[in-house]
Amino acid sequence: LFIAITDEVNKELQSFGIDKERIKQIPNGVYIPNKITTNNQTLKISYIGRLIKRKRVDMLLKAIANIRDQKAFHLTISGQGIEEPNLRSLAKDLNIKDICNFNGELSHLEVSEILNQTDIFVLPSDSEGMSNALLEAMASNNAVIVSDIAANRQLINDKKNGLLFSNLKDLEEALSLILSDSKIRT
Repeated sequence: LFIAITDEVNKELQSFGIDKERIKQIPNGVYIPNKITTNNQTLKISYIGRLIKRKRVDMLLKAIANIRDQKAFHLTISGQGIEEPNLRSLAKDLNIKDICNFNGELSHLEVSEILNQTDIFVLPSDSEGMSNALLEAMASNNAVIVSDIAANRQLINDKKNGLLFSNLKDLEEALSLILSDSKIRT
C-alpha cells in the first residue's frame, strides 16, 4: 500500500502508475492542546515554519507593516532558515521590530505552547504539502489566513473556516478583516 496525505499526493502516485486501490489517504495526526484565553487587547499572530524564500515570510512582514496602525497586535515568527538574517533586517527596515519577534527553531512542545496562546496563524507559502503547522493551528482554535494554493484549499474553505489570499493586498485585507472582527476569529 501507499499512503497519501493530500489529494495532490494521491494524484501524483496515480500518475506514477500506482493503482488507486493500492493508495490509502490519511491525514496527518495533530496534538490538540487546551486553548489559553486571555482578556489581553493585543492580538497574537504567529507564523511557524522554515525561513526560506518559498515560505514568503517577507510578504507577511510587509503586510504587518502596512496594517500596523489598525489594531494592537504582535507577530511571532518561529523557525529558522537561510532567510532569517534577511527577514530580521526587513523587520528593522519596516520599523516593526517592536511588534515582531523571532523565536528561532522550537521543540514540538514549544510550538504547541505558542499556538495555544495565538489568536491568528498565517501561512503565506507559495508551495506546501499538508502543513502540520496549519493543522496544529486549526486544532488549537486559531483563526487562519493561508495562501490560496492546492494543499491549503483542501483544508480551508474561504471565509468559512479560514481566509485564503493570493497576493500582498489580499493578505493585508485578510489580516485587517480578521483583526477587526472577533466573530471571524472564533
